[in-house]
Amino acid sequence: IVPEIYYLKNLVKIDLRHNYISGTVPSEIARLKLLRELNLYGNNISGSLPVELYSMQGLERLVIGRNQLTGIIVPEITGLARLRELHLGYNSITGYLPTSLGALVSLEFVNIRGNSMEG
Repeated sequence: IVPEIYYLKNLVKIDLRHNYISGTVPSEIARLKLLRELNLYGNNISGSLPVELYSMQGLERLVIGRNQLTGIIVPEITGLARLRELHLGYNSITGYLPTSLGALVSLEFVNIRGNSMEG
């Protein structure tokens, strides 16, 4: 993701699905305080989601399925207070679904299929 995008303070939606983006999700994404949707589906994104991402209280839709994400879904996901849709299917995420996910009262849809989760 080009660094210049983080200067677009009024940005509400990023849709970069089905590109050839590689690397990790940059922590600078959290600078976009008005962002409601982040769609990075079908790229080559790897690593864990940055902790800064979980401070994006206005984010409603997080779509990062069909990438190469690793790590776990951390309890800090509750920082995404307005999250309605969580799409993390077909990555390499491990661990358990955190019980703290229940605190996301706006959550309507969760897709975590195709990972290596337990429980």
